[in-house]
Amino acid sequence: YMFYESGKPWSKNRKSCRRQKGDLVSMETEEEWQFINREIQKRTLQGSNDWHIGLRKRGNKWEWVSGEPLTIANKWQDNEPSGDGNHAVMSKDYPPGSQGLFGDQRGGVDTPYICEFKKGKMEF
Repeated sequence: YMFYESGKPWSKNRKSCRRQKGDLVSMETEEEWQFINREIQKRTLQGSNDWHIGLRKRGNKWEWVSGEPLTIANKWQDNEPSGDGNHAVMSKDYPPGSQGLFGDQRGGVDTPYICEFKKGKMEF
């Protein structure tokens, strides 16, 4: 995993990950979500509280960029997804009590991001 503390809109962040032979992170298990959540809690961002992840709305369902459905339970913030965006962010700690929870975000917002790489595939 690589955590980029400054970023561009979701689609550009995804392109950045893919250029490096990875993709935005897909958290397909509770254990992976717990690991990513612990990692973002260790980081302090300037001017942002959210991280782009590889979760997007396709039709009326949310799925990971890996093609897997969203199966980890109860990871949305209260009143999310609100319907104002087709991509998800993972919150560090705002609103209070929402550590690691997801929200939807409209396009075009510059946001830090997390890339995931298969072992041995990272290239620069």
